[in-house]
Order: sequence, then C-alpha cells, then structure tokens
Amino acid sequence: MTAPGLVGPKGRPLLGNLLEVSRDQLGYLTRWRRQFGDIVPLRFGRRRVLVLNHPADVERVLQTYHRRFQKGYFYRPLRSLLGDGLLTSEGNFWLRQRRLAQPAFHRERIAAYATTMVGYAQEMLADWQDGSVRDVHADMARLTLRVVGKTLFDADLAHEAADVGQALATALLALEHQVSGPEFLLPARIPTPSRIRLRRAVQRFMRG
Repeated sequence: MTAPGLVGPKGRPLLGNLLEVSRDQLGYLTRWRRQFGDIVPLRFGRRRVLVLNHPADVERVLQTYHRRFQKGYFYRPLRSLLGDGLLTSEGNFWLRQRRLAQPAFHRERIAAYATTMVGYAQEMLADWQDGSVRDVHADMARLTLRVVGKTLFDADLAHEAADVGQALATALLALEHQVSGPEFLLPARIPTPSRIRLRRAVQRFMRG
C-alpha cells in the first residue's frame, strides 16, 4: 500500500516501525497521531499500512465502503485461536454467521442478560474482603468468562474460569507478539516461542 503525500515516522531499514510498536503500541500510536495527523503511514518489514485516526475515516472503511475492503494480514494469526468466526471471516460466509448469531443479540435477549451479569458480579464481590489485595484484571476476566458462558451457551464456567482465563491470557499475549513483534517478519511455518505457546493454549481450550 502506498501513501502519496503522507508523511510518517521513518522507521528502521529492515524492521520499519515494528520495534516501536512492539515496545509501546499505544504510546507510539498516540504520539504519531499528534505528530503526523489523522492518517499515519507505517511500515512493518516489507508491509506498508495506514493507521486511520479520525472517526470519519474509520466509518468510511467499516461501514460506508466496507465492500471495498478486506480484513488484512493481522487477522490471520487470530484464526489459530478463534477459527473462522465473525471476527476473522468475511464475505458471504461472514454474513451467514452473522445471521445465525443475530438472535442472541436482540434487545430483549440482551436485557435478560443483565440478571446474569448482576448475579455473577455480586457473587464475585461477596468474596472480596476489606483490606485484601486483589488482581482486578484476573477477577474481571473470570467474571467475563462466566457471563459469556452462561448467556451464550447456558453453561456455568465457575470451576473452569481460572484455567480458561489463564490459557486465554497466554494466547492473547502470544498473538500480540506475532502481530507486533519481530516474529511478524517470519513465515508462519516457523515454530517460534510465541507460536508454540499459542498452540499449547489452544490445546488447553480444546481439552476444556
């Protein structure tokens, strides 16, 4: 992808902007937005991308002209974890999946989910004690998994939530390394450390 007339961060000879993004993704993207404006051209190895910062540009891509765009390379590693789901698929296959999932997100169904969400949140808070130190991220991850399991699959994952949450955290970290670290430049067939961790985490999901 070329970006005539656009100026962005220079980057390194081979890696481009990959190292900066892998070190502090949010920090650098925010800094580049202030420095270069609404559209920032970047380079990850040989791949060139445009970062859209203005909501109007994002709307044009995702809604107004969505048929002209396809999901890019960065979605491919997600298939290892999510398969060909709504997030990773596109075209007619995506449309069929969306129609199948749509009843679960009707207004009446979503309103009914509130009871489950409140009940599980109260159960979680009942275990909190004054003066105790909590890992809020882990607590919220377990709560989210329980809510999703109950509302979408009618399954209580109270006992599995901790193990599933740990596997999910491992998988997400491995995916982050693959799309925003040096491993991005390597062919997918090479068994890098993060790819091995991702495969093991997915196997834990399958066993669960």
